[in-house]
Formats: sequence, structure tokens, C-alpha cells
Amino acid sequence: MFYDQATGLWGCNQLGAAKHDIGWWNCGNSLTALAQYTKFANDSTFKADITNTFEVNEEATAILCAVDMSTDDRAWWSLAWMDTYDVLGTPEALDRAKCYFNAEAKLWDTKCGGGVWWNAKRTYKNAITNELFAYQACRLVQYGPNDTYRDWCLRAWAWFVGSGMINAQGLVNDGLNGPFPNGECVNNNQTTWTYNQGVVLAAAAAYFQVTGNASAIELAIVIADATAQRLTFAPEGVLRESCDTSFTCDSSQQQFKGIFMRSLAILVDQVLSTPAAPEEWAAHARRYSKWIATNVESVWTEARTPDNQFAVSWVGPPAASTATPLTSALDLFNANLLVNSPGVHVARRSL
Repeated sequence: MFYDQATGLWGCNQLGAAKHDIGWWNCGNSLTALAQYTKFANDSTFKADITNTFEVNEEATAILCAVDMSTDDRAWWSLAWMDTYDVLGTPEALDRAKCYFNAEAKLWDTKCGGGVWWNAKRTYKNAITNELFAYQACRLVQYGPNDTYRDWCLRAWAWFVGSGMINAQGLVNDGLNGPFPNGECVNNNQTTWTYNQGVVLAAAAAYFQVTGNASAIELAIVIADATAQRLTFAPEGVLRESCDTSFTCDSSQQQFKGIFMRSLAILVDQVLSTPAAPEEWAAHARRYSKWIATNVESVWTEARTPDNQFAVSWVGPPAASTATPLTSALDLFNANLLVNSPGVHVARRSL
């Protein structure tokens, strides 16, 4: 419906152009959603489109690996190329992922005690950038032993956990204020977007797989529980963005809920795939699986149009959409496919 064979993209901007309302990073998430569907469902229907996106964007990848741009935009595409590698087995896709990560790593410094800057202007250290950085590093370890990526995995996770961005409610705020003259950086208490609660769950799962450190799963459970309690429509339990009720979510915010559910499913799959996991963990994982199914039911019955477009709000009403809320819904359906479909088996490194 939205895929453009010529660009290999889903109606988003390319190479810094501003022709569309949808950002380049959104299309990275569309590629991830399509690739994960292909893996989880063992369905090759869209493999040709994934191949086309990989081939058409070769030049763009080389350029965007070198220019100054938002660190998190690079990170989303790094993850998308990992998923592309999982589907196509093309080494160049993994090379692209590493190229983006290595460019991001250049923006790590000691201000605020560590962490990666949001962009080359070095004015803001935020949650999503650093969650993604940790997740990429830990996930790259899973493609083969590499001390550099392992070191980044441990370092990035430890810094994020101690950064102060996780508030007293167990939710992740948007980022940090500072550094101040004394060198201190503090939680800015800005919006607790759902994707900030999500990516940290995937990072925790990947970190746990690399290290076996149980504290990562325990922290992920705290954040997931806080999200279920505080960022949902009552009493249904359907995930809610702060802008959903006013119907004011922009094209970036429309992406967030799907990213949360994608990441929650990765956490669930990690817990249920861990031999001798504590029963408390497993109980949480089973509850999260039911929560994912609840959201699927709401999206399908309350937010879907007759031609299978999906509203931004998962409690409806149905509305025509762009590729962004459609991708968000697909992320949710993929999450359900991974954790609630008997017989689905995914190699751990594919997440």
C-alpha cells in the first residue's frame, strides 16, 4: 500500500530530504517489522521487497554512515540491517549495521559520566539513543565473538542503568539536563514515551544473554510492570501514548507503541527460553503474553478500517493511516506471533 519500489522505502524522507512528514528512521522500523514478520511466520511473501530495500539503499547507506545525523536514526537502521541479515544472510547487511554502530560510538564521551550524544552538536543525552546503543552492542555480540562489542554492551548498559533516567515510578523519562558546572546531569522529568519503556526491555534481554546477569531481567520487569500500570487505558489495559487521547501524536510518536510491544515480546521470549528461569520471571512473562494478546484484540476490533488500515490510538476509532501506524500495528502483531503462537522458533541472535 505504501511501499515504493524505486526508493525501497515506505513514504519517508531519504538522504535528508524533507518531502514527506514521515522520517527516515520510521522506514527503518518498517523494514524491521517486515523482516521480523518474515522470520517469525516463516513466510517469504515479502522477501523480495526486503531484498529490494537492501539493494536500492546501498549508496544511501554509505553516505549516511559518514555524515552528521541523529544518532538514534542511525541506530534504528542498524537494527533493521541486522534483521535484514537474518532474513537474507547477506554479510553486507551486517556490515552496514556495524558501520552505523561504529559511527554512533564516536559520540560517546565522559560528560554525564558517559553515554552517547543524541547528535553531533553534543547538546543532549537522551534515553532512546542510549537504550538503542546498548541494545545494538549486546545484539552484535550474538553474531560472533567480538570483545569490542561486548565491552560496549557492558559499558553502555551499566551507564544507562546508573544515569538517573529511570524515575521513582519505574518509568524512563526522555533524557538528562546538564551537565551543570559541577559536572552533574539529572533526569529532565520529560514525557515517559512508550518506546523509551520498550527498547530498554530488548536491551535488557540482549544484555542478559551476553552476561547472564539477572539484574537486567529484574529491572526490565519493573519497567514493564510500571508501563502496564501507568501507560494504559483503564480498565482495558491497552497501551496508551500520552498524545493518544487528544489525537495529537506526530509521525514519530505514532511509531512508539509498536516498538514497545516488539521489545516486550523479545523480553518474554528471552525469559521463556532461559533454562531454569525463576518461576517469578516466567509468571511475569506469561502475563505479558496475555497483555500483548489484549492489545491485538483491541487493535483488530476497534482500530481497523475495512481495508486493513489502523488508527494511531489502539482503542480506536478506526482511521485511514500512513505507513507509520501501520508499522506500529504490525510490530504488535509480530509480538503476538512470537510469544503466543505454538511452534514459532526464533534463533536467539535473530532478535
